[in-house]
Amino acid sequence: MSILDTGFGRVLHERHGVSIHGFYELMVVVYQSISLPGLEAVSAAQRQLNEQHGRIAGLSILRSEALTRPEPTVRAYGQTISDEFDGMAYASAVVLNESGMGGAFFRSVLTGIHLASRRPVPQRVFASSDEAVAWIVSKNPASQLAGRIVELQRRVGHLAQAGPRPMGARDR
Repeated sequence: MSILDTGFGRVLHERHGVSIHGFYELMVVVYQSISLPGLEAVSAAQRQLNEQHGRIAGLSILRSEALTRPEPTVRAYGQTISDEFDGMAYASAVVLNESGMGGAFFRSVLTGIHLASRRPVPQRVFASSDEAVAWIVSKNPASQLAGRIVELQRRVGHLAQAGPRPMGARDR
């Protein structure tokens, strides 16, 4: 896994339909698609951040292309890394910034899934990355993120709004 240090934020992974960014203990994952290699990269990144920082937080940004039902093997592996995440995390947020009725519908479905899952880690679904970042920071006020919330909101907002990369653009 390559780690490109850009000062405050680091690119931990960028291929297989996901880009993973680290901001201190916060892992931001932008999903263009959900695949087994992408989820393996997420698992490796969350373990790495946990080793470096102890308790971590996760913020997943779902692009509209990622709103398909993954294959059963991918779903099963997704459950495995969610369980792994529960043991190391203090908060988890999902951003689906699709507008209109479709976006509201998918956010409602995701919220229902989160409520039904009864996971031990606080989790919420948001339409805005700014709200998601503020919520995550509120879950750990002692974090270094608290002093950089405006910059973090700006950077995560840019990740959330950037157009999707063509599939395979960085898959080497």
